[in-house]
Amino acid sequence: MSATPETNPDKTLTLFDKIGGAAAVDAAVDIFYRKVLTDYRINRFFDDIDMERTGSQNKKLFLLWHLADRIAIPEQICAKLMLA
Repeated sequence: MSATPETNPDKTLTLFDKIGGAAAVDAAVDIFYRKVLTDYRINRFFDDIDMERTGSQNKKLFLLWHLADRIAIPEQICAKLMLA
């Protein structure tokens, strides 16, 4: 759930919160990969790529970037999460 001025007492929203949080990132990543796979000019480069896994990893990456602003996440943990 994204923060709102009502749930965030200091009224400071991050860019992640302003764009709609995790739900907006999920939608944006899904739309991006759908467009990539339907674009005849570039989709051949992704023939051997597991796009569901790639999309999932990118969603995790955006979430980690958001969390990195709020808490310290060791690089080793970030790397393990990205490979999951």
